[in-house]
Amino acid sequence: MIPALTRRRASSWAPARAGTHSDASEPLQAEADRARPEVEFAELDRIVPAADVIPDDPRYPMQPEHRQIGSPAAWGITPGAQTVTIAILDTGVDGNRPDLVGHLVPGWNAYNGNSNTSDVHGHGTFMAGIAGAVGNNALGVRGTACSCKVMTIRISAPDGTGSWSAITERLVWAADHGARVANISYYSVSTSSSVTSAAQYFQNRGGVVTAAPGHTGPVESRAENP
Repeated sequence: MIPALTRRRASSWAPARAGTHSDASEPLQAEADRARPEVEFAELDRIVPAADVIPDDPRYPMQPEHRQIGSPAAWGITPGAQTVTIAILDTGVDGNRPDLVGHLVPGWNAYNGNSNTSDVHGHGTFMAGIAGAVGNNALGVRGTACSCKVMTIRISAPDGTGSWSAITERLVWAADHGARVANISYYSVSTSSSVTSAAQYFQNRGGVVTAAPGHTGPVESRAENP
């Protein structure tokens, strides 16, 4: 039940007998309250949406995807949490990008077996920006979850191609190292039993895995599939 709100003269406003009458009687209750001499005003309570957040990032107008998925309204609720880490399993990330500096946490280079996660292709930096670029800083683009941390995991060869085995191993590694969201912008990963098993492991640790649909077939919507 949504109560009518009233304000008594020389007093603070308060709900008018909240919960003691049905929703259908609310307008009548408000009207009756308005007629009382001690009441300054009476109105029905309303549920209101958060205001859209429009960032000042100069390249934001070139990101129509945000408006398509309703990002501005979501940012009015939360821009993401600094305690959440998004793992980007891709070609590496350019850690010198101003929009990403300060948001990166240690990751891994699965291709060379070391901690050098520099981008060898460019694709991974683009994906990291979409996911977690710092927002409203008058620089570049705005990430979808711009307050979250980004974990770079390079799973690709220099030509940008990856493998099911590298994705599988690094999904498990990311889950064990604190990531709670993982993005794999590679085609055909949902057809791999090993990747699906690793995604289930990630989910069981409280995480969410997303992957590129490939635009070549039906979307797998099963919970265990990335």
